[in-house]
Amino acid sequence: MSADTVFEAVVAALLVVGGAFLFIGSLGLARLADIYQRLHGPAKATTVGIGALLVASMARHALLDEGVDLREVLVTVFLFLTAPVSAHMLARTAFALDPAARPPAPGEPGTSRSGKGEAVTPVQPRDDRAGGRA
Repeated sequence: MSADTVFEAVVAALLVVGGAFLFIGSLGLARLADIYQRLHGPAKATTVGIGALLVASMARHALLDEGVDLREVLVTVFLFLTAPVSAHMLARTAFALDPAARPPAPGEPGTSRSGKGEAVTPVQPRDDRAGGRA
């Protein structure tokens, strides 16, 4: 087996891995329930999937003695820096806009510890100085 054949197999494996991650990420975007789960799949898929495709492209161009294109390197660096940040910002925005995710303010219904949703009523202290008479 020559070195070129092994290198071609590595490039093919990177293409398959990248395509599989992108497919699974798009499937997760379509099938998962809420915004937080839907963000998780594509954020990982774009970082790993497109990253693997770009590394395969750079390796293929290096194999053909064309050299690594600077644009591919810049796109890879930009992707690895911005994909997690954009997913984090989308999750923070979804959390800020979701009223169910916010803790209730003091005195609002749902602040009791019973879990039934009724408001907490302050307990009045008893005056035991009168010998038990009220």
